[in-house]
Amino acid sequence: MEIVDEKGKFLGIVNAVDLLIIAIVVMIGLFTYYTVFGTEDWTYIQIRAEDQPTLVIENLAVGDAEHGNISGRKIGEIVAVDVMPSVSSSSDVIVTMKLLAKQVFGDIIYKESKLKINSQIEIETENVMFQGKVIAISDSEIEGYQSSIERKILFLEADNISYKLTGQVRDGKIKTLGGAIVEITDYELVPVTQTRYNIILKADVPLEKRGGKYYFGSELANIGSQVFIPLDSTFLKAEVLEIQNSEEKNRAIERNTVELVLLIDAGNISTEYLENISEGDTEMGFDGQVIAELVGVRKEYNSEYSRRVYLTVKVRAEQKAGYLFYKGSLIKSGSSITISTTNTAISGTIESINSIFSAENAYPRTDISKKVIAVAENIYPWIEDKFAEGDKEIDPETEEVIAEILSETVENAEIIVTTEEGNILKKSHPRNKDVKMNLILRMEEDKQGRLYFKGNWVKVNSRILLEMNGVNFWARIHEINGINDLNG
Repeated sequence: MEIVDEKGKFLGIVNAVDLLIIAIVVMIGLFTYYTVFGTEDWTYIQIRAEDQPTLVIENLAVGDAEHGNISGRKIGEIVAVDVMPSVSSSSDVIVTMKLLAKQVFGDIIYKESKLKINSQIEIETENVMFQGKVIAISDSEIEGYQSSIERKILFLEADNISYKLTGQVRDGKIKTLGGAIVEITDYELVPVTQTRYNIILKADVPLEKRGGKYYFGSELANIGSQVFIPLDSTFLKAEVLEIQNSEEKNRAIERNTVELVLLIDAGNISTEYLENISEGDTEMGFDGQVIAELVGVRKEYNSEYSRRVYLTVKVRAEQKAGYLFYKGSLIKSGSSITISTTNTAISGTIESINSIFSAENAYPRTDISKKVIAVAENIYPWIEDKFAEGDKEIDPETEEVIAEILSETVENAEIIVTTEEGNILKKSHPRNKDVKMNLILRMEEDKQGRLYFKGNWVKVNSRILLEMNGVNFWARIHEINGINDLNG
């Protein structure tokens, strides 16, 4: 059946023109019901208008009204205005209003539009026009949004800040462009280089609590997030380390002097320079007190001309805001440190930090022997002739055997070649050799089970430098076996 037949009837029943007229009449009837028969009453809503400039905010006042375009009667009135904390020249603003709205078929209608949570709405008072999203609807008065603003104490850290910028960091109150009051109550400058600093500061900041999370302006202000703190002429981007209640405002950043034991990897040091380093050496502070003492110096064989050196050092450190500092520099595992004794300055990397000195933590590694399969790859034949089964590497200082070749297998080294036809082939090198060796290595094992040979961390596929019969050569480790395997 045709939808409209040759006589112009819809489904052969009603003329299409008549159907259109009926539809128009129905729409007019519904509109009349909405406008005439809907129940009209005051409804309370809250509107969140984001990033409003100061000019708009200054013209939002309690009591300002919106009037109907045709009737001229009051259809809306501002009952509360709450400006959210912000560091910029614009702020989010929460406007609480009462509106003369109609309820029709369960819907709330205002200016011919349905009111729903998250729907857009435009308000025009005598002084200003603004737009926002509806965040609350009620048939009774709504409590002011200001209850969602809480002042909190933030512990913050800003890294790698220029010396010029640090001059703007000071204790005291600063008013942001958005009108919020931020108060820096305490801070510490931690030198990174001669011109760059890390800053740890404590600030009293107004935050908006929304959905169980804190916000400062548009930035999330939970632990680990970053916020912008206003300074005299710019902003400081800092990470939130801790959030405390406002009663902690007057408590300064904690500063305690503590004694620590640092295990320091000083790297390779020449044997000549090592003559200036010994147990008992001290570093003095500006107050004439000892701030560091070498209580252990371990020298591992690295080559004929240098040693790998590890230090056990007692230091007097400061604890500030949960961080440890030595001579003003932040110390933690993996960070760099310099100990300046009477005779020399020693720089290195902190391996671990202990609070008590004992024989167990004087050096956190134990001696162990391991059976290793290693391959000296692609070496010259005249080098391969210099070492053989039974050869040993000796630590000249301790005269201990640190490496011994149990057996070796020599093969031609393999190379990759490409033919003229573009085929990729593996060929034997016409000259160079691969030497597969079974070795015993005198190694060290730390508390995490990592192995070290001549002070360097080794594992499968790492390379070790061997010195035998006056020849240095590299070998790549293929297998590492336990000491019990030597008896098998």
